[in-house]
Amino acid sequence: MKSILKKIRYAFNEPLMHELNVIKSLQRVSLAPKTLSWLDTVNALINGKSVARYGDGELDLCLGLDYSFGKAHTDLTQKLRHILKFGPHENPNCLICLPADNLVTPDTVFWNKWSDKNFSKILPLLDLSSLYGDTNISRRGGEAQVMLLCKIWSNKKVVFVTSKEGRHIDEPRLFDNIAEKAFIAIPPLEAWLEYDTILAQCKHFDKDWIFYIAGGALATVLAYDLSMCGYQALDLGHLVNCFQQEMDNTLKPEHLPKVKN
Repeated sequence: MKSILKKIRYAFNEPLMHELNVIKSLQRVSLAPKTLSWLDTVNALINGKSVARYGDGELDLCLGLDYSFGKAHTDLTQKLRHILKFGPHENPNCLICLPADNLVTPDTVFWNKWSDKNFSKILPLLDLSSLYGDTNISRRGGEAQVMLLCKIWSNKKVVFVTSKEGRHIDEPRLFDNIAEKAFIAIPPLEAWLEYDTILAQCKHFDKDWIFYIAGGALATVLAYDLSMCGYQALDLGHLVNCFQQEMDNTLKPEHLPKVKN
């Protein structure tokens, strides 16, 4: 009986909840900064821009909260907040990306709860006059979308800054068009603690190399700093995992172990 009553209450409340969510989304649209589309973000990278992306983890760190790949170290939080606020003007060669659709018009339970709790806290950390990119460039795993992304590194020399024990895989369907590869290994967790060493290793490469970085919040900061040094650097996170989820029916990135067995 309790189960039946719960279903009845939900049925009556569902239209009201939908209407309230629409109202909240309209309010957020009026407050949030403008964001490039997925296609415009990708085209900017094809034309040489770097990219530093913020997902829920990086935004949590901006609020001083730990995330799944490490703790909210004070210097990491301060750096992420600086890039988020000042990056669009300070470094026009690097697109700072937000999960705008998830923040403003969320369509999952997770993002509905996250935005309800944190949207008003994140808003003051943004430059509302700036244009941000779309964080979800790495989240569209369809073949056509990923093949467009592959144009970024076509016939280029690419340094992969990734963990051998983490989720990244050197996927030939994505990376067989690269002219030359090099690798810098980073820890799968708490990579931030070795940031200075990792950055110094990256700077040993000439400027004709581009960087593909998969390393949580470290990737966001590293892509930004390398861009400031004159490199093209790509914080592309779960791209390989999302591609394999779409093409091979593998698990979502969040359901994969952070450290390989």
